[in-house]
Amino acid sequence: MEFETSKGLEKRTARLIAFDQPELNHFVAINQFRVDTPGQAKEHIRPDVVLFVNGLPLVLIEAKEANQFTSLPLEEAKVQIFRYSERREESTKGGVKEGEERLFHFNLFSIATTGTQACYGSISTEMDEFQTWKSIEPPEYQTYEVPLGGKPRAQEVLIQGMLPKATLLDILQNFILYRTKRDKRAKEICRYQQYRAVSKALARMRKEKGDARGGVIWHTQGSGKSLTMVFMVRKLRTSPDLQDFKVVMVNDRTDLEEQLEGTVNLAGEAVNVVESSAALRAQLGGSDSGLHLVMVHKFREATEQLSPALKAAFGIPVAAPRLKPFPQVNNSERIVIFIDEAHRTQYADLGNNLAVAFPNAVRIAFTGTPLITTRHAQTTAQRFGSYIDTYRLKDAQDDGAVLPIVYVGKTSDTALSHKSEFDEKFEDLFGGRTEEEIEAIKKKYGTRDDILEAEARIAEIAKDMVKHYIETVMADGFKAQVVSTSKVAALRYETAIGKALEAYATKYAKKPDADPELLRRMQFLKAAVVVSVDGTNEMAGVLEARKRTKELDAVTNFQKRFDYDKPETGVAFLIVCDMLLTGFDAPIEQVMYIDKFLREHTLLQAVARVNRTASGKKVGLIVDYVGLTKHLRQAMQIYAGDELDEVLQGLQSMEGELAKLEGTFARLIYFFREHNLPQAEDWSKQALSIEDEYLVFELMMDLLEDAQERETFSVLLMLFLQALNIVLPNTKALEFITSAKRFAWLKAQVRERYKDEALNFGNAGEKIKRLINEHLISLGINPKVPPIDLLSPEFLQKVEGKDSKKAKASEMEHALRKHITVHMDEDPAWFGPLSEKLEEVLRKYQDDWAEQAKQMQLLVVQAQTGRPKDAVQGVTAKAVPFYEAVLKIVEKSGKLQPNEKASLKSLMNDLMPVLTSELNTPGFWNNSTKVADLLGTVEDRLVDTGVDVVVEKYESLAHEIVQLAKARQVDLTE
Repeated sequence: MEFETSKGLEKRTARLIAFDQPELNHFVAINQFRVDTPGQAKEHIRPDVVLFVNGLPLVLIEAKEANQFTSLPLEEAKVQIFRYSERREESTKGGVKEGEERLFHFNLFSIATTGTQACYGSISTEMDEFQTWKSIEPPEYQTYEVPLGGKPRAQEVLIQGMLPKATLLDILQNFILYRTKRDKRAKEICRYQQYRAVSKALARMRKEKGDARGGVIWHTQGSGKSLTMVFMVRKLRTSPDLQDFKVVMVNDRTDLEEQLEGTVNLAGEAVNVVESSAALRAQLGGSDSGLHLVMVHKFREATEQLSPALKAAFGIPVAAPRLKPFPQVNNSERIVIFIDEAHRTQYADLGNNLAVAFPNAVRIAFTGTPLITTRHAQTTAQRFGSYIDTYRLKDAQDDGAVLPIVYVGKTSDTALSHKSEFDEKFEDLFGGRTEEEIEAIKKKYGTRDDILEAEARIAEIAKDMVKHYIETVMADGFKAQVVSTSKVAALRYETAIGKALEAYATKYAKKPDADPELLRRMQFLKAAVVVSVDGTNEMAGVLEARKRTKELDAVTNFQKRFDYDKPETGVAFLIVCDMLLTGFDAPIEQVMYIDKFLREHTLLQAVARVNRTASGKKVGLIVDYVGLTKHLRQAMQIYAGDELDEVLQGLQSMEGELAKLEGTFARLIYFFREHNLPQAEDWSKQALSIEDEYLVFELMMDLLEDAQERETFSVLLMLFLQALNIVLPNTKALEFITSAKRFAWLKAQVRERYKDEALNFGNAGEKIKRLINEHLISLGINPKVPPIDLLSPEFLQKVEGKDSKKAKASEMEHALRKHITVHMDEDPAWFGPLSEKLEEVLRKYQDDWAEQAKQMQLLVVQAQTGRPKDAVQGVTAKAVPFYEAVLKIVEKSGKLQPNEKASLKSLMNDLMPVLTSELNTPGFWNNSTKVADLLGTVEDRLVDTGVDVVVEKYESLAHEIVQLAKARQVDLTE
């Protein structure tokens, strides 16, 4: 900023936020923060709470509780946030504006909460990607008084974990970043384990001495370890006592180095990539701080060998190589080394040389699969020190940060049992043979790779892969990775999968009921190979395949959603043998078809490719064609140690998914049994007479009138439908389809009768959604259309079409309740009596459904007509709601005389232009001074009436009038 001083024009930097001194900032929380949105679907939005720091709206909070119209309050809160930020596709696609996206220009994150549930997300977070916050750092915030007593709820943990003033500013300064995600710019907010790990690591660096300053951060695959490194670098650079540390990031693979470099660039400072061992000392030997990336192989010691001429000169035919010990590069204590995937290369010479190069550095090892068991000479913790923070597979699954993995073993059918001569796999199923028998098999059939590369076998498996993919995965829009045993096998899979896709589509097209859209999707699919090139004598087929892959930009387009206007996005099968098995983050990948023997960490990291979260993705799938069950357990043992059984819960079988389907259905039926409706199961299976069916239906509808019961039913039904979506098209799931359709129809009836827009099928999965939507639409029910509103011209006509008087009365009752609730603040004097009339009708005609429906219809017509214009003599139309609201309050103390009523009427008429003038002022409600002035003006006018009871209550009446003006701003300012 430039400003005039006695010395002339000076320039100074003005900081919007004092990060280093949080107490200097101005923190304000505003309840019911109104933002006017004239000309839009609604005239204003009103978030429940907005948190401001120095006038910047950093956090928006939407708090909901279950009520008679909202049975899934957390989902409704998220929908509200999306509405406010103009992110609801069903609205924005139609060009309708319904929020105010400018409120989110400074938004750090938004919170949806019900008290017992709470989650947060950024402006780019999808609906099902909101995160919970489960830990509180630093420790001083861990002790607090729980507002409601007892155990802290999710809301309290989130508040203590994210919203202390210093923590909020810390997250803003150090724990957000922007990157491309699903082809869009995305705003990433740290997860609680990332914030916790960074906080603990820096606290240890400050408190401890020597090697004790480092340790191990064990965060499972998919939990964001690379981003944790970035957040730690950013936090280091803003910490005065640590900002001079040189940061050296070490990894062990070229492809991972490239990925890590891309991520680390998000730290906001230049990244130096050390290209050679010779460059180590020159680039890392100084005292400067900086951010450096180096592969561990650069720490290999040099060797010298005598030339043939020197050997001849010395008269010796052979000379042992002379090893040069790896030199010390930098002995400073102000170096921190981040070691990525520390289990792979840190236990032999390379790891030792790294320690020699930087003897006094802080070493922090990041791993998702640490060595824990005694099978290994040295565990990860023994090598690098105690655990700084742990976040295991089960933690990530509980948080929804990664998905459970379903394992499907194929070795007993299509895996290796082609019509050729062999019928058992080479290694696992030959375990019971003698050595002589195994040798004979090798001579007869060749090596294991010969078997796995056999063209006939690959063609057979490719058909099975394509069938499984189209029937199980394609509907949800996800993609597949194929792991082959060699480059030869990979090339053969590319050809075989291409032919299998063509054959499947051709066969499907001949069906009389073939869906043209589904056929188009099948014909859109492609397969591509990703393999490395070895030397100059690589096979021509490999070079040609790499050329095709490059032209298609296969890896990039594999990571994109299918876009039928962009043929390159049709890459559905990515075929590999070694590349992209580790460190490849593609959330769109749901299934991995494995036709290669993998071991230990490679196996674990490979299967973790499918557990990344994505919108609509509920599980990852591993389809095994070589029999890896035994090796998976061994790999899990290395990974989990004593926690093996816990971790194995994350690897489920398809039989387990069938059991889960049965369990979710049983729990849904038990819900009705608990409420004395055991007939619900027979109802869902169409096993009742028509008369009994109707009786059971009405009893279920009565039960689901209660919002809490609707929430339970909706959650249980969604779990059942999600389980069914995972198992389909397995034939064992077909027996549940009728029940799924019937309960979905029931839910649609509940949604319409009780006007509960929270009831939808958004998370059921595409296969089951298509099944249900087709069923409901065939019955004239469109799940995408919200319940018909009371003010709709078709409302009474639709109600009249109901079969029973009870259903008619019930639907009108709930439509009236919702209408009254939504509009009560705008005109309490009108809607209050209407509500009382509704309760009177319900009380008077409790068991007479015909008369109740008749009286309800009269109330509906009254509500649709609305308040009569100029209904009160001597009061203008706009002043009537104000006059009647004040009259209702004051006459609780006794009836007013005619002259007193006349004074009150005159006052209300005179106030209207005053209110209109003030409310037309931009930002009026955000200006506390103007609001206070208006309140004072209204109080003075009330006192001037001279009406005793009005004068006695002038303060409370003034507040009532101003609040009513706020609710009726649209009417006043028209």
